Amino acid sequence: MNDKIEKFIELMNLYKREKYCVFAGAELLESVCEDDQIITDEIICPEGGDFIVWDSRCLKGTYGIGSYGKIASVKVKKPTSHGISYRKKPIERIIGTDLLIRRYFWIEDLFSNALHRDTPSPFNAFKNIEEIDLAYENEKTYLSNDPWLAMYWLLHFGFCSDSRLHEIIDLIESESFNKKIDENLTEYLAQATYFFRNTDQNFSFTIEDNYGGESKDLFLRRRSYLSSLR
Repeated sequence: MNDKIEKFIELMNLYKREKYCVFAGAELLESVCEDDQIITDEIICPEGGDFIVWDSRCLKGTYGIGSYGKIASVKVKKPTSHGISYRKKPIERIIGTDLLIRRYFWIEDLFSNALHRDTPSPFNAFKNIEEIDLAYENEKTYLSNDPWLAMYWLLHFGFCSDSRLHEIIDLIESESFNKKIDENLTEYLAQATYFFRNTDQNFSFTIEDNYGGESKDLFLRRRSYLSSLR
């Protein structure tokens, strides 16, 4: 395993759900860490490990990210002190940032150290294969100016060994792709592209759990399952 591939795996493991929110276009608000700093109708508890993100992709406000895939709209008290403004004009995109965050959850499970989960599945985000195909067909014309959405489809098709991966890579490397929207995401896209160009569905690495146990072929089993969905 070369350094670039290891760097990508480290990226996918780093901070877990917080990092995938960044992939989706949401900025982690580390300064919002107490329950009384937010207003919401849902149970979101920063003091208990939930966290707050700012929708920097669509400018549609702030969300609380809780356990078990919970996403809730929240208002941050004194927003300017946290570097955000609720007065910015929203940007309309085909998929909202909150929905895009939810899509990334199954990819998070692919790298999860919960060793009993052999089958992370995009069917946690889509009903069936037909809905995946329809979503991609509806969204692909928007990808040139929405690198966060392009990142999702790159990871989705890459981990599922779907041939449409090559369409996404060609788009990302084309002159028409907007690489100036987010410098960090541009680097993440480059790392993911390198990974898929230099590995195949038989690639594996050791995933460890929180108790020191490990499974040397868990990632491979998960990739094999995903490949079988096509």
